[in-house]
Amino acid sequence: ALHGGCFLDLFENDRLLAPCNPVLGDECIVYAYTSSSMPPGGVNYSTRIHVDCPRLIEGYVTNMGVTILLDDFTADNGATWYVPASHTRATMPTEDEFYGQARRVVAPAGSAFFFNARLWHAGGVNMTSEWRHALTINVCRAYMKQRIDIPRAMAGMDLTVISDKVKQKLGFF
Repeated sequence: ALHGGCFLDLFENDRLLAPCNPVLGDECIVYAYTSSSMPPGGVNYSTRIHVDCPRLIEGYVTNMGVTILLDDFTADNGATWYVPASHTRATMPTEDEFYGQARRVVAPAGSAFFFNARLWHAGGVNMTSEWRHALTINVCRAYMKQRIDIPRAMAGMDLTVISDKVKQKLGFF
């Protein structure tokens, strides 16, 4: 969000958070917003089996994730692995369990992968000679504290050019 421009304009697109609003409430806000780039012939921190939200409250979703594919996600360039319906599992699956049940997010650039932030997932290994890029957004309920205080971090920016709709999603209200 601190880079402005298209990184803020993204929140003007109603389709971006349409799956999150009914689950988390129309007032839901961005908890975290960052990039995820997989280096050529390598991995990044995402390759560990993990969830994006440590809280497990039975029957209650606190966070959702959105991965926006900036490049095609393929099996060769590190497409995300995930285990369907694993969001209710309290403990991390073993590697054998995880990869025995996991599916891949194989999709073209411009696609978005929406998921309960409790879903067990992991980045793959990029076996190509090109970088693979994505944006990751974690959305939480409006009453929750953001990972980074986005409004305070943006204090030096010209906020008059940002719509109230975008400001709301970034936690200003």
